[in-house]
Amino acid sequence: MDAAEGVFQNLQDVGLRPDETTYRSMIEGWGRAGNYGKVKLYYEGLKASGFKPNSSNLFTLINLQAIHDHEEAAVGTLESGHLENAVNIFTHMPKSDDRPNLHIMGTTIDIYGAMNRFSDAETLYQTLKSSGVAMDMVAFSIVVRMYVKAGSLNDACSVLDVMEKQKNIVPDVYLLRDMFRIYQRCSKLDKLENLYYKLWKIGVTWDEEMYNSVINCCAHALTIDELSRIFDEMIWQGFTPNTITYNVMLDVYGKARLFKKARKVFWMAREQGLADVITYNTLIAAYGQSKDFEEMASTVQKMEFNGFSVSLDAYNCMSDAYGKERQMENFRNVLQRMKQSSCALTTIRIIY
Repeated sequence: MDAAEGVFQNLQDVGLRPDETTYRSMIEGWGRAGNYGKVKLYYEGLKASGFKPNSSNLFTLINLQAIHDHEEAAVGTLESGHLENAVNIFTHMPKSDDRPNLHIMGTTIDIYGAMNRFSDAETLYQTLKSSGVAMDMVAFSIVVRMYVKAGSLNDACSVLDVMEKQKNIVPDVYLLRDMFRIYQRCSKLDKLENLYYKLWKIGVTWDEEMYNSVINCCAHALTIDELSRIFDEMIWQGFTPNTITYNVMLDVYGKARLFKKARKVFWMAREQGLADVITYNTLIAAYGQSKDFEEMASTVQKMEFNGFSVSLDAYNCMSDAYGKERQMENFRNVLQRMKQSSCALTTIRIIY
């Protein structure tokens, strides 16, 4: 493009006025090069010369405007007027009876989402949906992300249902992780299970984040054996589970009374400095539910020894366990310890 830029400047130097086609070529060329500043410069020059931009020119500018704004936002220097400019370009585009341009609509929906103008974004999505234009994976990702940001998880699920019916859409890893989180938050266990097995069919390369996402989201959708296999494979591949993953596996093993595996997970989390209050609470609750009072008390001691204050949840787990078994002396000791701590007695669960 530097050579083309030189030719353009030479035309002006010798007094020749660039024509409409020349301006369009410069806009598209710099657009392919990803140079937002040059695209904007030649776009303004096109208009100043009395020419009207076509849909391709407008899309190039809108698309690079969005990329430019996202980059500025990342370093905290985004000026609110930039996104407004992109919206103004879209709203002043000539309307036609032709089918809407998928890329322009998708980019504009993304911009509306970034501006928290969710009603406008949804209106564009419904227009696109009713037009009969087949959406691609990128467009579906944009709409799903918009609904998630708006807090409309059921609408996000509906979009995913539409995408699933198209058959030819293959989600990328980013959309897949979004899908796992959405289905998990909406308690769609069948969807989670189906999506998990779909991963193997489409040949996704698993990274650390994918292992964590699948384990965290599918704890109630997959069998213990399958979760255990995924967890062991993650470790074997050299990836490190995050704290949430450790806690999920602790909960799964604890409720299944697989305490040998639970203790191994607990030890790993502690060794890597990833055990938190929830880690201890989860193991305390598991021992309490299985009536293993010795291990329950031992875990509470470890919790204090490792610098954690005994939490309200831990006290509640102990009171539940002792109360159900009528171990009233231990029960009263828990009440006394709780009274001496900063926890409120009124929140304890007393079960007779």
